[in-house]
Amino acid sequence: MVNIFASNANVATIDCDTGLITAIAPGTVTITAISTANANVRDTFTLAIRNYVYISFDGNGYTSGNTPANTLALSGTNYTLPQRDRLSRAGYVFADWHCVTSSINYTVGTLVVKLLHSHRRLYQSGSLNPH
Repeated sequence: MVNIFASNANVATIDCDTGLITAIAPGTVTITAISTANANVRDTFTLAIRNYVYISFDGNGYTSGNTPANTLALSGTNYTLPQRDRLSRAGYVFADWHCVTSSINYTVGTLVVKLLHSHRRLYQSGSLNPH
C-alpha cells in the first residue's frame, strides 16, 4: 500500500484510493507517495498545472474556403491569429476576426497578448462589397 499526498490542494488534489489527480487551478504541486510498509520507500514528482484557452473559428456564413483549425493556447501567453484560408462569401469582403464576448475585432495575423482564462469563439466579420 502507498499513501499519496499533494502539497497544495488549491492547485491539485489526489484521490488516495485511485491515484487520480484532479487539477484545481494553475500552479505547481508536488505529489509524494510513501510506502505504508516502509516510510523510507518514497518518491516525489512535481506537476505544473496550466490553464489553456480553447480558440474556435466560425466562418459566419462563408460559402467557400476553410476556417482555421480550432486550437488550444496556453493562457497568459501570446497567440497570433491565423490566416482565414481564402474564406469568402458572395457580396462580402473579409475584414477581421470578431470576438462577441469581448466585442473586440482582431485583424488576421494580430498578436493577441495574454489570452484570458476562457473559451474564445472568433467569427469572421466582413462588410458588403460596394462593387
